[in-house]
Amino acid sequence: MAIEFAFRSVADCAEAAGWTEREVADALIELAHNHWFALEATDRMFEEAAGAIIRKAKSSPLH
Repeated sequence: MAIEFAFRSVADCAEAAGWTEREVADALIELAHNHWFALEATDRMFEEAAGAIIRKAKSSPLH
C-alpha cells in the first residue's frame, strides 16, 4: 500500500503517453525483475568477497 500511489501515477503517465495497460504492466514487471536481479548480484558480490579484506599499505613515517 505504501507505494501504490507512485505505482498508479507511473501507470497513468505511461497510459497518457499512449501505452496500453498491458504494455504498462509488462514494463513495470520488467523493471521490478531488473531491480531484483541487481539486488541479487550485489548480494552475491558481497557474499563472495566476505572473506577478502583489502588493506591500504602503511606508509613509512619518514616519507
